[in-house]
Amino acid sequence: MTNFYNYNNIQTKKIKNELNKWISELHPTHFLSIQFPKQMRSSNFDISQEKLKKIMKNFERNLIRRGWHKKPLPFIATAETGEGLTWHYHILFYNCKFTMEQLLTALEKTMNYMNLPPETFNLQFITNTADDVYSYCTKETVADINGHFDSTRIILHELLLDLPVKHSKQPHIHTQDNEKDILNLFFGLCKCNTKDVF
Repeated sequence: MTNFYNYNNIQTKKIKNELNKWISELHPTHFLSIQFPKQMRSSNFDISQEKLKKIMKNFERNLIRRGWHKKPLPFIATAETGEGLTWHYHILFYNCKFTMEQLLTALEKTMNYMNLPPETFNLQFITNTADDVYSYCTKETVADINGHFDSTRIILHELLLDLPVKHSKQPHIHTQDNEKDILNLFFGLCKCNTKDVF
């Protein structure tokens, strides 16, 4: 998977702006970075995503307990390689009704259960520098001249956790307070995925 096939600067800036606007309208409250320990790191996107799935399912289970899959803590995950070849992830939690202490406790239980080192997780509360956080999460996004971008790097919690996607595929008017409309905007932005273009 590569980011630089038919790179177009103008379209990349446009797509990043649209993605950052979409993210901002979800009003994320917490930012979690996940860097796998060396023995878990992979340059294979699918393998890496499966490892992320196991971690996030365990986290949701520890946070919400019974019935977590019916009403999970929603999030967006963004995938990056940085300067290396292996994948790491940034998680933006939104509609979060849990305290920082509750989130940290669930992460600690996940860490212990999966035998992960403490440096695997870095959880922060999003402050008034929110726009910088959104830009940081989309910094590796690139688009070609037709506005196609690597949409597989942006992962909705429903898709990662194998849950029903709560949105209609029919286009409808976007409103800030309607999560279904926000998800529609994302799927509208995703004109293609990595396997089709990049």
